[in-house]
Amino acid sequence: MLGKPSKKLKKELQESGKRANATIIEIAEKGMAVTRGADNVVANTEIALKTHLRVQPDDEPEFEVKKRFSFPQMAVPGAGQTVPVLYDPQDHDKIIVDYTPEAQQGAAFAAAGIDPNQISQLMEQAQQMQAQAGQMPGGMPGMGQVPGMTPPAPAQPQADPVEQLEKLAKLKESGALTDAEFEAEKAKILGN
Repeated sequence: MLGKPSKKLKKELQESGKRANATIIEIAEKGMAVTRGADNVVANTEIALKTHLRVQPDDEPEFEVKKRFSFPQMAVPGAGQTVPVLYDPQDHDKIIVDYTPEAQQGAAFAAAGIDPNQISQLMEQAQQMQAQAGQMPGGMPGMGQVPGMTPPAPAQPQADPVEQLEKLAKLKESGALTDAEFEAEKAKILGN
C-alpha cells in the first residue's frame, strides 16, 4: 500500500532480513500523504515518496534500489542523508526502512562518522577530562565541560534597588519622568 510495507514483509524481514545503512541518492519532492488514525494528529501522517537508495551492507557489495517508501510527515529525509534499512539478501527488492530506535541511532552515528562501538570509550575520556579539569588549581575557563556542550551563561548581577530608586528620583526631579512613569518604574524595581 503506497510505500508502506505489508505486515507479512515487515515480519519476514525482522526475523530473517539483514540490517544495513542506506544513503538517499534521490528523493521525490512530492508524494502522497497517507493518514492512519485521527486526521488531526500530525504523527499519524506519512508521506509516500519515490526514493533512490544506495544500500551499504557490511559483508556484501553495495546495491541500489528505486522504490516508494513512507516517511513520517515531520521527518522526511533529504538526498545525502543516511537511513537504516532491513532487506532480504536473496531479493534486494524486498526492503523496508528500519524504524527501530537502535537502527535509527546507528544510522545517525554512521552519518556523523562515529563508530557506535566507541561511544563508551568517548564517554570515559570525557569524564576523565572533566575530572582532571576539576583538580586543577582555580580551574580553567571552559574546562570540565562535556565536548560539544556550551557552558551555562553566568547569572547577571542584580542591580541594587536603592541605587535604581535614587536614579529614578533624579530623573523625576529633572523632569525626564512624569509622576505616573516614576510610580510605574518604582513598582517594577520593588517587585509590586
